[in-house]
Amino acid sequence: MMLGSKDAVIIVAVRCFLGALVGGNPISFLFSITGGMLSILVMVMMWKYLNKHVSIVSISMVGAVFHNIGQLFVASLVVQNFSVYIILPVLMISGIITGYFIGIFSKQIYKSLGDRMV
Repeated sequence: MMLGSKDAVIIVAVRCFLGALVGGNPISFLFSITGGMLSILVMVMMWKYLNKHVSIVSISMVGAVFHNIGQLFVASLVVQNFSVYIILPVLMISGIITGYFIGIFSKQIYKSLGDRMV
């Protein structure tokens, strides 16, 4: 939010690459980059077009859900079967919960950094 969408995409890409380099493999990179890029795309669009109507917390929750959707898409391609989407409801609930807490945390950091920059 403070750096802009281009920097957000770069951060996600570097995080995914380093995560795969340190402890993953090419398949884990695909899961991570697809989920990360889909979630950042949705969150950037929400921030850009809906920021007066939605909160940082709700953007985070939607981003978490779309991260899971992106990862399930890769899983369905890997196993060549869309039946993996059967676990989407469970992942949506966990995404909403984790997205909520990350959103609260992000909101506090954003406010704290904003106060320091004034």
